[in-house]
Amino acid sequence: MKIDSHMGVRPRVIGISALYLGLVTMVFFLAFCNLDGRLFWEDEAETALLAKNILKFGIPRVDDGVNHISVNGYRFDERNGIWTWSPWLPQYITAASFAVFGPGTWAGRAPFALIGWLSVVLLGVVAWKIYRSHGIALSCMLLLGTSEVFLLHIRQCRYYSIIVLGEILVVYGMYQALAKKRAGSWFVLAGLLLQFYCTYISALANVPVLLVLACNLFRQKNSARYPLSIALGIWVLLSLPWLLYTEAWRQESAETHATWQHFLRFYGWQFHFHFFPWCVVLLPAGGWLFHRFSKNAPATRLPPDILSRFEKYLVLLMLLYVPVLAIVPLVYSRYLLPLLPVACLLVASWLFRYLKWTALAIAVLMVQCLSNVFAVATDPFSRQYPLRSPFADFLFSSLLPYEDRLSDLLKFFREQAHPGDVLVSWDPELPLAFYTKLKVVDARLASPVHSLPRWILPESATGDLNEKYELPGTLKPYYEKMTLTVHNSFQVDNIPEPEAYELQTAMSMSPFVVYKLKDEAVPAPR
Repeated sequence: MKIDSHMGVRPRVIGISALYLGLVTMVFFLAFCNLDGRLFWEDEAETALLAKNILKFGIPRVDDGVNHISVNGYRFDERNGIWTWSPWLPQYITAASFAVFGPGTWAGRAPFALIGWLSVVLLGVVAWKIYRSHGIALSCMLLLGTSEVFLLHIRQCRYYSIIVLGEILVVYGMYQALAKKRAGSWFVLAGLLLQFYCTYISALANVPVLLVLACNLFRQKNSARYPLSIALGIWVLLSLPWLLYTEAWRQESAETHATWQHFLRFYGWQFHFHFFPWCVVLLPAGGWLFHRFSKNAPATRLPPDILSRFEKYLVLLMLLYVPVLAIVPLVYSRYLLPLLPVACLLVASWLFRYLKWTALAIAVLMVQCLSNVFAVATDPFSRQYPLRSPFADFLFSSLLPYEDRLSDLLKFFREQAHPGDVLVSWDPELPLAFYTKLKVVDARLASPVHSLPRWILPESATGDLNEKYELPGTLKPYYEKMTLTVHNSFQVDNIPEPEAYELQTAMSMSPFVVYKLKDEAVPAPR
């Protein structure tokens, strides 16, 4: 009998193990496939340049003796020549990768792709520990690992994958605290610290729900109430030195805030089209109604009390998270990214709870992972999005070779320019500073140049500045106007915003003007 039992169980164990192995292998491939096939855009180059300076000076100095790194101006970006616009954890991680592999595109992105892959693995582990269901664990991993917005972000030399990993730790810590396990508080602390030392807003956005949880734990006399409060206190103490040193409150005036209408509309349709369609919130209501009024429906197995309370906190987390984002001057999908694993947990658990036919639940899961059918069919925003497969689009874009205006300009400068040549632009042009040996000067921030630069860009090559500047008539006799033919791509075509990210090489070409100092003109600074 024992032999028969083992023989019956073994195929199921092998099958489930194969599913886990296949899924983590697929996500690893998606994270690393052709990782250096596209060049850094401006924010990635910022991280990479600071990482190079860490290797040189031990700290993220903004000046390496050739180029000065500034995005918003000296008042906001630095203090005493040290970068203070954002915390340093991503830069040190990048510097460590550069120390091992050498500075480059792949080395800059590899650690964040690895952290993104680990986030998928960790979410599966957390889902299993909470629900004890392979179906829910595998579904969570599949939903996260095939998400276009997730895959675009983790393949960046930026902090995005770290804040997702931090959010999974925070969520698991909340569950542990509800289960009266004191260790959960330290998961919360670890997650908040990871997020804070990447970007303040992700950590702060978790605080409202954690305060509600802490208050309720005290009311219930939960044994985890003191550890959670202590963990939150430690987080504040470990965060204050950075806030005081950088005077982070000054950053509030660096950029213009979006209006409330734009703020709510943007995050509403971002979540609907690129995270999960709003119709998923109907799953619990629809499941209840179906089982309430259908005589033939099987009885719904309600979740245990702890799971019910945990899911209510997850919903509350998502509701309280978004208003905190109003602190941020601009709106980007990256600020919603930590909510993605939270939504994956809820959707996966609801699918298998309220859709009693497993085959139907799997079918709905696969449709959501492989298409945007549900989002388009239930569009409340009248965005008129086309039906497509975001996952397939991402897959093919990561496999195909890619060229853009930046790659064209790099070819030109490598052939025409000399190390140390001064290039003046009205944009930071940080990718040019990273990939070339030019001295790149941002004309908006620099002091007057007393000698003529070798190169002048009248329009932005790598940033989102849309203005074009005319060369003053007094300078025209000294410069040769060179009109290049470059791919007609958007300047920030590699930004991980799904609407802006260009999936394939532009089919058309466009002119791009570069001014070069004539050889017979006065010598250019070197």
